[in-house]
Amino acid sequence: MSDIQNAKSMDGTLYRIFRCFGREFPVYYQYSDEDNNAIPDYPDFEVKPQYTDDGMPFALASQAGCEYFEPDTAGDALANECGCCKYFRTEADFSLFGICTNNKQRLQTEKSIL
Repeated sequence: MSDIQNAKSMDGTLYRIFRCFGREFPVYYQYSDEDNNAIPDYPDFEVKPQYTDDGMPFALASQAGCEYFEPDTAGDALANECGCCKYFRTEADFSLFGICTNNKQRLQTEKSIL
């Protein structure tokens, strides 16, 4: 089987299940014609937002920073990615999945109002 056929056969198979703040996010391989490779297809939280039970939005470290972006350190000022923002929190070091803790981003839920 060629490398391309092998990559195409992986399309739709489970890459990994990520756990973050009580939620599970299954990530599947998606074949890319551009790369001729199967690559993990991470959720796009900008297109389809998801929230913790208390209204905090999930984000990927590599996601573009929002209007409330504030660099975590001086060296991060140019990065403008969620993973470099002082409001981005993960449960484990170097995790790709996390949440935004900026209250301006919080979804107003019954729990967050109480």
